[in-house]
Amino acid sequence: MEKSSKLTGTLLLQSVVCTFVLLFSFSCSSVYVPNALNVPAFKGKNELQAAAQYQLFVPSNTRQFNAQTAYSIGNHVGAMANYAFAKNGTLLESHFGEVGVGYYANKESLYYDCYVGFGLGKGVAESSFLTSSVGNHLNTRYTRAFIQPTIGYQWEKLTLLYSIRASIIHFNDTYTNIETGDKAISNRQPVYYWDFTPTAVYSVEKHLSIILQGGYSFTRDVQSQGLSLFNLSLGLRYVLPGKR
Repeated sequence: MEKSSKLTGTLLLQSVVCTFVLLFSFSCSSVYVPNALNVPAFKGKNELQAAAQYQLFVPSNTRQFNAQTAYSIGNHVGAMANYAFAKNGTLLESHFGEVGVGYYANKESLYYDCYVGFGLGKGVAESSFLTSSVGNHLNTRYTRAFIQPTIGYQWEKLTLLYSIRASIIHFNDTYTNIETGDKAISNRQPVYYWDFTPTAVYSVEKHLSIILQGGYSFTRDVQSQGLSLFNLSLGLRYVLPGKR
C-alpha cells in the first residue's frame, strides 16, 4: 500500500507539472469565463473553509475574482458555495454563482472526492470578444450543471490535487447591433465543457494555506470552440478544523 501511494503521488506530480507547462505554452480568449475550481480536500467532519482566488486569463487579460466556501457535513460528505466576478475593461463583464455537494475520503496520504452542483450566470460582451455576425453586443444568461472528481496526494504541508470538471451549459443569448438597434435571440443547444485543473495547496500555518491553480477548458462544440481557455489563479484559504 505504501509503494502504491508513493507511485500515485509521483504520477500526480508529473500530471500537475505537465498541465502547468501547457498553460504557459498556449492561450486564447473567450466570452464564457470558467470559475476557479473549489477543491476543499477536507481532513474530516465539521471543517469550515473560506477562500479567495484571483484568476488571470491570457492573452485576453481578463481577470476574475473567486469567493469560495466549503463545509464538511460528515466524515465523507461535503458541501460548497462559490461566486465569481470577471471583467475586462469595457469589453467583458460576467457574474456566476453555484452550489455543490459531494463525497470525499482520505486513505493514508491519498485524497479523493466527487462533487456535483448547479449554477447561474450572466454576462455582457462587446464586439472584439464576439465572432457572431448577428450583432456586436451580447447579453447572455446561462445555467450550468457539473460533476467534478478529484484525486490528490498529501504531504505534511503540501497537497497536490488533480481535478476534471465536466459541465453542461445552457445559454440564452441576446445579440444587439449597436448601429441599427436590431436584436436577435439565440437559444443554443446545450454546450459540454471539460476543465482539466491541477491545484497545489501549501499550508502556511494551521488555519491558513496558499492555493495555486491552473486550468484549461475544452469543448468540442463547433460554435463554441473559441471558448476554450487557459488560466492561472492564486489565492488564500482559511480553515477552521472540525472536532474529530
